[in-house]
Amino acid sequence: MTSEIKSRKAPGEDLDRLRRSDLLIEGMTCAACSRRIERGLLRLEGVDEAHVNFATSEATVVHRFGMASDEFRSAVEKLGYGLIKSEEADVAQDRREGDLWRRLGVAVVLTMPVMFVSMVRPLRFDGWEWFVAALATPVVFWPGWTFHRSTLINLRHRLTTMDTLVSMGTFSAWA
Repeated sequence: MTSEIKSRKAPGEDLDRLRRSDLLIEGMTCAACSRRIERGLLRLEGVDEAHVNFATSEATVVHRFGMASDEFRSAVEKLGYGLIKSEEADVAQDRREGDLWRRLGVAVVLTMPVMFVSMVRPLRFDGWEWFVAALATPVVFWPGWTFHRSTLINLRHRLTTMDTLVSMGTFSAWA
């Protein structure tokens, strides 16, 4: 969504017409992500203000008239995140929620036997450790992939977040 607003610049400048664009961001996992995107958008020439809300996954950018949304897209993608077109927002949200529920379901189904065999001594059998390792491996790497992916993206930019701690912790426990 884009709307025209008045600038606070001096009258007579070519930049006295600014626009406000609302963008939907994909891939944010923490408040540090929103701050990183905000800083990345503010670095673009012609951007006057940028505010990113982690809770709603929305960015509001006040920019000079005539800036293309491709500039915003490339800046956000360079940081490791994505932009969702407003007409695709509902479909993308439903797809993401469905994916998260599938991952949670798999994690719960595979973790319950691991928990019972590990904690209830009478349920243990010869080679139970290999059984636990076989069930824990997909849990660490498939449902946990969102954390690992975010960690890799952040490390590529020489940053650490809470995702890094979760990824390191689950990988260490698995190892």
